[in-house]
Amino acid sequence: MDRAELSKQKGEIAAKLETALKEKFNLESVNVAHGIAWNDDGALDFAFIIQVSAQDTQAISDFARATVKELAPTSKPRISVGPIPRAL
Repeated sequence: MDRAELSKQKGEIAAKLETALKEKFNLESVNVAHGIAWNDDGALDFAFIIQVSAQDTQAISDFARATVKELAPTSKPRISVGPIPRAL
């Protein structure tokens, strides 16, 4: 995909990903930031940073990767998962 196609689709995919994560993991708080970055193959692709209130970040990462693969079959996105920062 070229940059224009990625830009057009990234917000829609991020919204669907956020909904799927909330439903699958019963999460109250999840934040999915989206952008475009180089993937491991050196091509432009989706990039998602997911912040969650859950502890099992590996399961969330695996699920997110599978969900994006369903929504964009040719994508090999960069996905990072971490905790939501706590207020002081």
